[in-house]
Amino acid sequence: MMRFWTAMLAVAGLTVWAGADRPVIYAAGHSLKDQRIALTAWGSGTVAESDETAFEGTKSIRISSRNFFQGGILSFGSPINLSEAFSDTNNLVRLTFRFADSNMTIPGGPNPQGNPGRGGGRGGDGYAPVIPGVSIGFGFMQRGGGGEGGGGGQGQPQPGAQPVAVRPPVPPALLDTIRVIVTTTDNLKSELYLPVANSYLAERGWRTTSFPLQAVSGFARTNKVVRQIAVSLESTATMFVGDIRVVQDSTPISVDVNATTLNLALNDKVTLRARGFAGSTLLKYEWNFDQGDAKQVDAVGPVVARVFRKPGTYYITLTVRDKYGLKQPVSKVITAVVNP
Repeated sequence: MMRFWTAMLAVAGLTVWAGADRPVIYAAGHSLKDQRIALTAWGSGTVAESDETAFEGTKSIRISSRNFFQGGILSFGSPINLSEAFSDTNNLVRLTFRFADSNMTIPGGPNPQGNPGRGGGRGGDGYAPVIPGVSIGFGFMQRGGGGEGGGGGQGQPQPGAQPVAVRPPVPPALLDTIRVIVTTTDNLKSELYLPVANSYLAERGWRTTSFPLQAVSGFARTNKVVRQIAVSLESTATMFVGDIRVVQDSTPISVDVNATTLNLALNDKVTLRARGFAGSTLLKYEWNFDQGDAKQVDAVGPVVARVFRKPGTYYITLTVRDKYGLKQPVSKVITAVVNP
């Protein structure tokens, strides 16, 4: 029943709500047309509605990018008012996404070769190619090759050409950030950089990452009525967006560690693992190894390794924090006895 009313609101051109104060920005399972969302390429990036993979239903949004200054733009025919959602620090925007992988074959562009000109005359028409590793199903017009002494012809798509199946670029290991730029109806822009490494695995290759509206740099000074969202990646990759919505999450931070006490010999190396949970909230892990400064951060991350080179008793403190500082942090203390 909820899905039915969500669809009806989208068709009517109204803001789609997941609850009393939690709007859906892009609903998995509903077409862009029904939601009055238009897609526009940003720079030499590409964006399109796709049926190659879906988080729910049969559609998703495919965005290809090479850097933070090109990608795809979602424009909302019915701007989304996030004023009420912004006022509650427990409201997060949750993005569900996945990267294209080597098992996917998705449509490319036509044959990129231009027809050569003859006898020094005008070169034949070139065809719209796929930009290697970047533009999936989209190409810039290239000039065809001219004959000797002749100029190249103006690039045009080949009539009746069939798309070439190409393998999408696999995101490099160093790809760890998604850039999001929000434009409101008062023409002000705000932005956020989302860490991929802190996202959560959902299912079938899909991941989720969430951020508080109050963490979007510059959003507080806008009228908070969103008319566009632009998405880009830090390097060459293709990303599918399956769902974007506001969720409410007041889950407190909790954490488990793989040890509470350690009994070690001198120069032993120990690996400490922590697993934090706070609902959709992104977390950061900070470790202090009791070296005289209780506030010093000696290591970061959920998994750290340490070698103890001096005998004694150490009190190792792990502090798990909300990445955006809105939830109360939690600390755990591990006692390590290093024998001479």
